[in-house]
Amino acid sequence: MIKKNISRRDFIKKTANYSLAGVFLSPAASINSPTSVSNPSAVAEVNKRLGTIDLKTFASPGTEYRGVPLWFFNDKLDVSEVLRQLRSMRYAGWGRVLLRMYRGLLGSPYDEKWNEVTHEVLKACEALDMKVFLQEGNVPFPGMKEEYGQKMLVRRPLNEPAYRNETLMKRIGKYAYYRHVAFDPVRTTAFRRIDTLDPEAMSAYLEELFGFLYDKFGYAFGKTIDAIWVDEPRARNAEGLPSDSLPWTTKLPSIFEKEWGYSLLDALPSLFEDVGDFQKIRHQYWRTICHLFTQGYWKKMGEFCERYNIKFSGHQYGEDTFGRQMEFTINCMPHYEYMQRPGIDHLTGTLTWPRWDPNGYPFILTPKQVSSVAHQLGKKEVLCEMYGVSDQGTSFKDRKWIFDWLAVLGINYRCYHGAFYSLRGFRKGVYPMTLNYQQPWWNDNRIIADYAARLSYVLRQGRYRADILIIHPIESYYLAPEEGLKDPNATGPLNMDFQAISHNLLKIQRPYDFGDESLLAKYGKVNTDTLSLGEIVYKTVIIPSIKTLRKSTVDILTEFLDNGGNVISVGTLPTLIDGEINSHITKFNQKITRIANEPRTLNLALNKITPPEIQVIPVNNTSVETIWIHERELN
Repeated sequence: MIKKNISRRDFIKKTANYSLAGVFLSPAASINSPTSVSNPSAVAEVNKRLGTIDLKTFASPGTEYRGVPLWFFNDKLDVSEVLRQLRSMRYAGWGRVLLRMYRGLLGSPYDEKWNEVTHEVLKACEALDMKVFLQEGNVPFPGMKEEYGQKMLVRRPLNEPAYRNETLMKRIGKYAYYRHVAFDPVRTTAFRRIDTLDPEAMSAYLEELFGFLYDKFGYAFGKTIDAIWVDEPRARNAEGLPSDSLPWTTKLPSIFEKEWGYSLLDALPSLFEDVGDFQKIRHQYWRTICHLFTQGYWKKMGEFCERYNIKFSGHQYGEDTFGRQMEFTINCMPHYEYMQRPGIDHLTGTLTWPRWDPNGYPFILTPKQVSSVAHQLGKKEVLCEMYGVSDQGTSFKDRKWIFDWLAVLGINYRCYHGAFYSLRGFRKGVYPMTLNYQQPWWNDNRIIADYAARLSYVLRQGRYRADILIIHPIESYYLAPEEGLKDPNATGPLNMDFQAISHNLLKIQRPYDFGDESLLAKYGKVNTDTLSLGEIVYKTVIIPSIKTLRKSTVDILTEFLDNGGNVISVGTLPTLIDGEINSHITKFNQKITRIANEPRTLNLALNKITPPEIQVIPVNNTSVETIWIHERELN
């Protein structure tokens, strides 16, 4: 054998030809089948929307399929240099740019130079058939009042003094409970400091935000300006506060009492300790907080974006485990309903998450949460911020491997982290990798860009096809005390069991979605022996290990079972309804088929009740568990 040395560039070109993703076109199941759509007029409408693969577009996808870099403006801006980099990005195969302030910027966002650059970028993008995302987080909010500041419920021992910006609400036993207001009069942006649970505060902020941006760049809204980017909004930001702190808003006590019929202030100890009817109280508290966050921030932002004819995009914080969701966003899935281009982030060069968990599991939960909602509510674009916090040695093969993984889980819009305007000085070491002209392979970037654009195009055509719906169990986490959420042993098994069923179904090539209970209550419907959630029709429902279900979930699944539907449990059965003991849960559990959460058992059981559209047959006992399926239905 003759050894041959090849250059890094040639190696990248060669390895870019190897793909983990493939496209297989086969006759789809009839759209007129009773398990799909039963209304003839609806069939015609769905057929129109599904469309077909256009081979010319597939060969040369337009800029709408080419993703967007986080273009980090991190030095002194020069218009000619900005435009040079923009043209280079277009040549490299990208189709959008996201203008983002970053450490090292010599100037301020939305100062005279920033605005000049933005106008020139908008003008150039129009000529280059590109579009622009604007960043939300750095817009000034001079109308920020102290009462708009983010609120927290803080518990302190009676002998511990309160902070200056805390108001006593209740003394019970050996603790005092305060409303803490996070407000900094020096910093006039509202990013991460506004009360996202208060619709009045959010309306004031969004009027200022959109008015400010429209006044400067309104001529390009809905044209060259495609979207507004939101980065990690939170229901709570308890940095610097004691661990005994929870999300709060001024009107929460009255809203809670109206919804649930009792005083939350009298029940505060149950949020922190196992006293009183603590499971019910916690369940109802977190459901109320999640609803306020969804309606106060996400719905309002989506409505403003719709009004101004741009898309709401970006991602949440702490999407990757149930405990981290509870800490920052409560429950990610309901929020995606109001994003025109919902997204996540995956900032690492690995596909194991969380990185700090010694028992880390494959990165499945986060992309499947967002893509499930997108499938169900007919959202064609599903974004992921990727490649950041890796290293400069990340190859084309690595980038392709990461995107292939995310694509089979439903991601079809790449956001590149990041294109650094400058690498001067300390900037070289800030959150690599660098995806811009500074790289020696930059002139060949189009190799990977074209591949990803083609895959993105295919994954936006038609409609995702899945027969299986897995009930999302995050509301069982609502029952844990605040300290329990930070202890992986307190709620870890539920998280790990859910990861296991998610991974096991992929191993046996069975496409599925997650079902959020609030969205199931809003959009779920039983059709004879199938269950639809929005646009997707499921033949089988799987319940993972779970402690509590909503009454609305028990009702719809009972109707589904009574109509001949299949409901399977693969773990611990629920014992509560809405966080309370209820005799109906026993009757419900008796109707459920129980099987082991293990690939072979799942495969045998599902093949009997829900035969697959696609089967992968092993040859010579070779494992096929690394072959995953993303199935779409075309006209």
